[in-house]
Amino acid sequence: MKNNADDESLKINARQIVARAIKRGQLNRPDACEECLDVPTRGSDGRATIHAHHHAGYHKPLEVKWLCPACHFRYDPREKGARNGNAKLTASQVAEIRARHT
Repeated sequence: MKNNADDESLKINARQIVARAIKRGQLNRPDACEECLDVPTRGSDGRATIHAHHHAGYHKPLEVKWLCPACHFRYDPREKGARNGNAKLTASQVAEIRARHT
């Protein structure tokens, strides 16, 4: 049975392989989402914010589907707020900040 550390390691490795393949020209990041055909706003680097979705699993890192953030999160839903392991603020801290700025 795999643990979360193994899963996270596979995910990080797959992302690195995709990044190197893009630099080598082996993969091309399109401007439009393959799912909804939307062209999302561009990031600060000028590229479309299209995500590489590893639909075949992280063990096949170059088999990606290029998705906009909305379509990608339909496939890979994430916990919101403090339940997300990457959250920096608690829900009460966010509510307090919002209350101060309204």
